[in-house]
Amino acid sequence: MADLDFVSEGFIKFLKDSNQPLDKLSERNLENLYKLIFKIEFERNQNTDLGNLTYPELSSHMVARGLLSLTGENVTFNLN
Repeated sequence: MADLDFVSEGFIKFLKDSNQPLDKLSERNLENLYKLIFKIEFERNQNTDLGNLTYPELSSHMVARGLLSLTGENVTFNLN
């Protein structure tokens, strides 16, 4: 099982480094970025296999850790 804290930190860093406007991303945008770009790059760069870790699982973890809030399709990052 992947270390969800480590993957969460990596996902947030990926979003910041790619200059994604964190206040304008929807849940669907995040899921697409996770599936189509982040997961592949993270596995390659970290020489790891995230296996079947899905965006909803990561998102749920991030919400539980207080890193992310969801209101419908609206996403708010709590990075302070």
